[in-house]
Amino acid sequence: MGYVPESICAGQIGDYSSYGFNAGNLFVGTTNHPVNRPGIAGLPLSSIKHPARTVLVAEAPALMPLFMHKPKRPLYIISTGYCPNLIFNNAMDMASFVDGHVGYIKMYWSGAFGFTGVSCNYDPPDGYDYQWSGN
Repeated sequence: MGYVPESICAGQIGDYSSYGFNAGNLFVGTTNHPVNRPGIAGLPLSSIKHPARTVLVAEAPALMPLFMHKPKRPLYIISTGYCPNLIFNNAMDMASFVDGHVGYIKMYWSGAFGFTGVSCNYDPPDGYDYQWSGN
């Protein structure tokens, strides 16, 4: 796919939204994804052990994490079909949580490149206000 002159939320590739459900675990065991991702798809909300920390829905930039709200000099730039995306450790992004609250929180990036480095593929270390897994 080449350059598309529209935002991700305006196009089909983003399902006409800039937010996504925390459903990485749907891909566990598939050959299309080289890592087993955390997520809460299919779990009863009552089974989630830390509802105030567990992401329910997050804006798409939180999944990478991309720095969209407070621009600064990038550590690493990746090129997509849309535009260069600025990936940062501690990028600030919006997320809603299983308990119903919403937060503007810092997102952890391990510094790894490629698919395994995408921040929604792992829970962050201690010191962050969120987790992707339901346990």
